[in-house]
Amino acid sequence: MTSLTYFPDSSDSSALEAESVEIALLENESVLQALLRNGYEIPNGCRAGACQSCLMKTEPGKAQKASLVGLKPSQVESGLFLSCSCYPDEPLVVAHSNQQPGRQKTTVLNKTWLNANILQLRLKPDSDFDFRAGQYATLWKPGGEARCYSIASTPEDGYLEFHIKHIPGGAISHWLAKDVQSGDSLEVQGPLGDCFYLPGEQDKPLLLSGIGTGLAPLLGIIRDALTQGHCGPISLVLGAQTPDNFYLVEQLVALAEKHSNLAVHFLSQLPASEPRDLSADSPQSASKTQFLQADIYQWLGSEIANLKESRVYLCGAESFVHKAKKICFLGGAAMSAIHADSFTPYQS
Repeated sequence: MTSLTYFPDSSDSSALEAESVEIALLENESVLQALLRNGYEIPNGCRAGACQSCLMKTEPGKAQKASLVGLKPSQVESGLFLSCSCYPDEPLVVAHSNQQPGRQKTTVLNKTWLNANILQLRLKPDSDFDFRAGQYATLWKPGGEARCYSIASTPEDGYLEFHIKHIPGGAISHWLAKDVQSGDSLEVQGPLGDCFYLPGEQDKPLLLSGIGTGLAPLLGIIRDALTQGHCGPISLVLGAQTPDNFYLVEQLVALAEKHSNLAVHFLSQLPASEPRDLSADSPQSASKTQFLQADIYQWLGSEIANLKESRVYLCGAESFVHKAKKICFLGGAAMSAIHADSFTPYQS
């Protein structure tokens, strides 16, 4: 059985003056799970390797590769790792890290239902919150539970906007939908993520594609690109099982009408629950907007002729991002030009 040596009073695993605790890891148990099981309060949020609030420190080179995903090279070199993603197969010595992103207080400005399942939440940070449109932050519920959500707003807006899929009975989304009210105080941690608009090369094509609330970071990225004067063609491709699942359609249509280099495509696999014309020449469609009954993967694979010069942004469920990334790469996009925000399910 693998053992874990934990220094509860040390913030640096190289300073081994504090008294250590020996913990026997159970089968298929992460470092975080073992410490929580033994009553130690370790900062944690998504437990899926996204929020990075569970960062801990060990001897460089000792942590498993899976626990290093998403960390900067400088963090890896200093021995930092994600305790929620580390399942040791040999004895490991760990200590606290002082590099977790700090939490900040925010005030709830308003909540708006964008469709039957998507809640728009806007928060006003009580102090400066430096972020890039398209990054994500962790929302904390009193009591210690947290979830990561992508930021749909831009810094110029002066608030943080999140698009949250309401899951009835969900630990965070249900609480946000039913209990949180305007004026309430919420804690936010972050930001994290590198899925944002890169200035320069403003004439290059941009392809952005997502499903569900994957629209949130894409909307922020598009608005940021247009604000910075991006003049190359911008294609936004959104997929949903039915047209009823789309949201902010009117806002996106208006944005495409305002900017001649922006085209928006709504692709659904099934018809709407109510009769609706999904043809490209529908009266509902702007000249640069298409409502089509089509599969998003087929669209990415066949309608996009050449991606060699494009920057690609993919956001949504992990399965979608993985498949879409492969399609775009085979279509000619350089892997270094593909930016992704993958929504990983919460691991309890």
